[in-house]
Amino acid sequence: MDNTKTIKVLVALQLLCFTLYLVSSFYFESYLPDILQQYLLQDLDRERSDFDLAILFLSVPIILIYVVSSIGLLHSKMWAKKIFIVSVGLSFIITPFYGPFVDHGISSMFGWAESTLSGGIMALLLFSDSIFSKSNNGDR
Repeated sequence: MDNTKTIKVLVALQLLCFTLYLVSSFYFESYLPDILQQYLLQDLDRERSDFDLAILFLSVPIILIYVVSSIGLLHSKMWAKKIFIVSVGLSFIITPFYGPFVDHGISSMFGWAESTLSGGIMALLLFSDSIFSKSNNGDR
């Protein structure tokens, strides 16, 4: 069974959840308790170490590559499969170095859904029959 359409639907939902996570993170920040808002302000105002800057400079390209590879999967680009899998893996590895963070429950829900969808997409890319499978390899 060809799962290409399923992969594309999941990628579209994943990109939607990613966008909703980003938007809701900023929107619901003002709904956090005062003590958490103060923490966010203190964290924003603190001086960044070289390690913090290194993590930032690694994170931005990984996020951009993740979004570009997701869009590539939507357009059935063969290069997108490997890049998507690598970007998800790198995101998983680098996340613990971000340190503590504060999210509203609603934005966390979108982040959780996006992560779950990414895992489902990876599983389908690696273990199911689709246009991205080696047996269906074409020049795309």
